[in-house]
Amino acid sequence: IEDAEARLFERPRTGGGFTEVPRDGWAFATTRDGSLVPSATDVSLKGGFRTDRIYVLFYRPATCPVNGVGLTVARDVVSMLRYEPELALGAGSPTAACALGFGISQSGRYLRQFLFEGLNLDEDGRQVFDGVLAHIAGARRGEFNTRYGQLSINRGEGAGLHPPYAASHAEGGLLDRQRALGGSPKLMLLNSAFEYWRRDAAALHMAPDGTADLAADEEVRCYLLAGTSHVLGTTTLTEDGADGPANPPSVLDPMPAMRALLLALERWVVSGAEPPASAVPSLVGASAWEREQALGVLATIPGLALPDPAMISATSRSHPGDEEWWAAGVVEAHDRVVGLVAAVDADGNETAGIRLPELAAPLYTHLGFNPRDRPAGVPAELFDLIGSSLPFPTSVAARAAAGDPRPSVEERYSSQVAYLALVGKAVRDLDSAGYVLAADEGAIIGRAAQHYDEVMTGMA
Repeated sequence: IEDAEARLFERPRTGGGFTEVPRDGWAFATTRDGSLVPSATDVSLKGGFRTDRIYVLFYRPATCPVNGVGLTVARDVVSMLRYEPELALGAGSPTAACALGFGISQSGRYLRQFLFEGLNLDEDGRQVFDGVLAHIAGARRGEFNTRYGQLSINRGEGAGLHPPYAASHAEGGLLDRQRALGGSPKLMLLNSAFEYWRRDAAALHMAPDGTADLAADEEVRCYLLAGTSHVLGTTTLTEDGADGPANPPSVLDPMPAMRALLLALERWVVSGAEPPASAVPSLVGASAWEREQALGVLATIPGLALPDPAMISATSRSHPGDEEWWAAGVVEAHDRVVGLVAAVDADGNETAGIRLPELAAPLYTHLGFNPRDRPAGVPAELFDLIGSSLPFPTSVAARAAAGDPRPSVEERYSSQVAYLALVGKAVRDLDSAGYVLAADEGAIIGRAAQHYDEVMTGMA
């Protein structure tokens, strides 16, 4: 509570410069019955905290719990189930032919950390996972084996965003330690457009400064699920005056591609069948753009809320403070990854990556990001994890009235039947490429029919 070395900083936006709050301007305290009372779990600021500022507090906690042991737990449990199943499942239980590691978001970052630590061999030197699929983990790991780590943290700064990013890189790759030890698995990295707009996923297949595509890695596949967001739809975030997303939330379902690629990983591991080719934005193909270029196209669409370019383009150190702070070993200084995003067409839809059937035959502009519905004084930043789906105008008249450059639904499709026929063709094309399963065509068409009805009746 009396820690004189604790420091509080504030800044007006993500990526903006930090200003230190004088130590006598804040305290570890809370207000109780009108009086300031010391507290080990609260921070009080003279004049109060502002809703249009971001605050960062550095302090030394009273305890430093061990974290990272769970990585070895996962290793040992999977090894037991694979090689000694009778210990867990009883006598006569069959051993496993292979084991796949699968994680979404935080658990995907966990798997990246697992491989970074070189833990894919058990204590007897046997391989644990033959294949790993990390979905919407971006290029991040996590504070899963870090002194003072916060295991559930999902911020855009800190140890979880330190290099290495790509599986292989001249300056150090994610799999270097595992490859040196042996037991490196087949690896699939799937991401939504949000992880690109969040400014890290491009580092999986590009130089961290965004100047070059990386060479293909034969044991790794990277995929962008174009136009998708980190989460589908949104939760209720508007209670008690809190702001919500400014655009209608995303309705583009990534699961058909994730399901097909998980099965492709299994075939890759079991029979050696080559999985679908990586599908990501690239500099060579001119399908990777700076954010400002994409925002320039999107700005022509009426009714589409966009973030301020400055809010998503600035780079900064991972933490505030001076060089003495870094030298003290409290935090590690590094520059934030400068990532690129996928190119967009005249509709605002992404042209790189895997274009799902409802993006190949679109009814909406599907975006992996969604800005905040800006409350007073807060700049238009990205709403964390949420995407956007803005429907096309239904008719020529509606398009003209709105001044919308996107062709209307009636200009694109003569009827719902004609529209669904195009969706079905897209499913079959994607099935041929290995990105979607033909068995899912009925479910995909059913969802597309629902969206068509919602758009045409104004319920989207």
